[in-house]
Amino acid sequence: MTRIIISALIGGIFHLDNVQFGQFFISRPSFMGVLIGCLNGCPIQGAIVGILIELIYSDFPPLGEVVPPNGLIAASIAVLLYAHSFQNVSLAFFIGIFAGAVYSKVEFVLRKKRSAWNAKMETEINENHFEINYWIVKSLVTESVTAAVFITIFALIFKIAVKFCDFSRVFPITDLAFSLVPWIVLTALILKFKKQVVRSKRQEARGKR
Repeated sequence: MTRIIISALIGGIFHLDNVQFGQFFISRPSFMGVLIGCLNGCPIQGAIVGILIELIYSDFPPLGEVVPPNGLIAASIAVLLYAHSFQNVSLAFFIGIFAGAVYSKVEFVLRKKRSAWNAKMETEINENHFEINYWIVKSLVTESVTAAVFITIFALIFKIAVKFCDFSRVFPITDLAFSLVPWIVLTALILKFKKQVVRSKRQEARGKR
């Protein structure tokens, strides 16, 4: 329980690196998987989960109003589920992937909420008492606490659920699917790289004309 809360708090703080503060890449799933894994006694599984999530989510660019799945949330929850619930990396991995996708909806709501603050800030600016520190702190705390609470709740739900449900029945299915993930991801990346090379050659040929 204590490790889950500590891991969630660290995840919430490091989550600010995504869009709020820093951009030092410490919020990447490959890093968070190892970090949360070390904190919970499973660094190898954390590294495996983090790297695979990194590869999968690399194909989701944050363009326009599209909020991509959250890799930090996915990696953190997957490692916590492995360490405290299933001791099966495949099921923890897929639930983590699902959690990252769900959190993208939460992030969308948070962004809409922050957009609604603009009117209040404009009013303060017009009245010459704009408290920038208040709004910055409010934004950082809201983002960090939301991420930490989400990680904690998700991890505790399944920690409790394993006492009442036998998840081992789905292990053979998730193990098989998990064994195919690296090949599917690498194949997709190779095809994507091949398309980019072909596109680059076509643009180069057009430029010479």
